[in-house]
Amino acid sequence: EDTNDHADIYLRDLLKGDLKLITRNSDGPSTFPSISTDGLTIVFCSAATNLAGQDGNGKVDVLVYSLRKKAFINLTEA
Repeated sequence: EDTNDHADIYLRDLLKGDLKLITRNSDGPSTFPSISTDGLTIVFCSAATNLAGQDGNGKVDVLVYSLRKKAFINLTEA
C-alpha cells in the first residue's frame, strides 16, 4: 500500500501477477527504474533520504535494490 504521496518503484511478477512496492515508506520520489536481465536487481533514481541509510546531501541519487538481499545501496552518495 502506497501512502507516501511520492512517485514510487514497483515490481510486477509477470508469472504470478503480483505487484510489489519496492520504495515503501520513502520520504521522496523515486523514478527511472531499470531491472537487470536476471530480474534480481533494480537500479533507479531517488530523492528519498531514508532508503539506503541516512542521505543528507539534498540531491537525487542512484540507488540499487537487491531482491535477493532485500536491501538498498546508494551508488552516488559522497
